Amino acid sequence: MQPNTTPVARHREHPDAGSRDGKGLGSTKGSGICHAYARDGRCISLLKILMTNYCVYDCAYCVNRVSSNVPRARFTVDEVVWLTTEFCRRNYIEGLFLSSGVLRSSDYTMEEMVRIAEKLRAQGFRGYIHLKTIPGAIALHALTGDGSRVLKRRGGMERTRDGRPLLVTLHPSCLLRLPDSQARDRATEDFRNDLVHAVEMLRVRAG
Repeated sequence: MQPNTTPVARHREHPDAGSRDGKGLGSTKGSGICHAYARDGRCISLLKILMTNYCVYDCAYCVNRVSSNVPRARFTVDEVVWLTTEFCRRNYIEGLFLSSGVLRSSDYTMEEMVRIAEKLRAQGFRGYIHLKTIPGAIALHALTGDGSRVLKRRGGMERTRDGRPLLVTLHPSCLLRLPDSQARDRATEDFRNDLVHAVEMLRVRAG
C-alpha cells in the first residue's frame, strides 16, 4: 500500500474518460477508477463512486434528481469500506474519491460518509481519502460533533473527532447563493484567505 499523499487540487480523470457512452478507450462513465496527481508527480488511482444515487432534491442539472427515471442503488458504510480495502489490497487503487446523492438529509448523508472515512482509518487504511462535502450539510457538525456558530468559528483551527487538525470555512456553493455582487466579492476574498490558511497548515504539518 502506498503511503498517504496529498494530491494537488487539480483532479483529472483518464484522458479518454470524457466519453460517457461507455465505448471510448478508458471510459469510466463518470465513475470507476480515476486519477489524480501527487505533489511528487505520481499518478494516483482513486476509486470514484457515489455512496448512493438516491436524492431527495430535484436539481434540474443533475441526472440523479428525485424526478429522474434512473435505476437507484446504495452502498452501506461497511460495503464501501470493504470495497475500498479490497481494491487497495489488489493494487487497483491508492485512495477513495467518494460523493453521494442526498439521502434523508444533507447532514445524515455527510455523517455516513465521514463514518466511512473513520472506519477506513480505524482498519489501517493509509491511502488518500477525498470526501465531497454535501451542499447544505453542516459538515462541521459531522466532523467535530459541534455544528454551532459556524460563521464565528470560520478561519479558526479546530480538531476533528479523531484528533486531526481542521480549518473551519464555508462550502464554496454558499458564495454563489449570495444576493448581490458586492457580497459575493467580499465572501470570495474571505474564502481565499481561508484557503491560504489551509495551505499554511499543510506546510506546517509537512515540516
